[in-house]
Amino acid sequence: MTRCLIVLVGLIALTGLAQDANIAWDAPAQYTTGEPLDTVAEYRVYAWPGQPSWGRTEVIDSAPDTPVMTTTRTQVTITGIPERSWHIIAVTAVDAFGNESPLSEALCWAWSSKQPDAPAAIRLVAPTNMQAAVWLER
Repeated sequence: MTRCLIVLVGLIALTGLAQDANIAWDAPAQYTTGEPLDTVAEYRVYAWPGQPSWGRTEVIDSAPDTPVMTTTRTQVTITGIPERSWHIIAVTAVDAFGNESPLSEALCWAWSSKQPDAPAAIRLVAPTNMQAAVWLER
């Protein structure tokens, strides 16, 4: 059972239709039994399209059968995530005997190059016995 951390990134100065996600994680120090883990042979990085449900914690029970990459490092770049689409990213650790860990916490990631207009006509509504000045800083 994996919980999903939701991250929405508004990238304003981008052009193009895809973006990269740089992700990192901490190496496990032990097996699920509590015994010390000497070394991790590799990490398997999984990424798949998925929309988080707002207002509640997501529980991710499974990932696709095939990882998008394997690595011995604890930081990778996933390339080519399309604009305005959510992707779920999770990692597993594999020991020297090929035993794969449960999924890590998942990262739900999306990005957009679009920026909304600024709110307009800001004003003081209450209390009515005060005065307010509006200025613009750029």
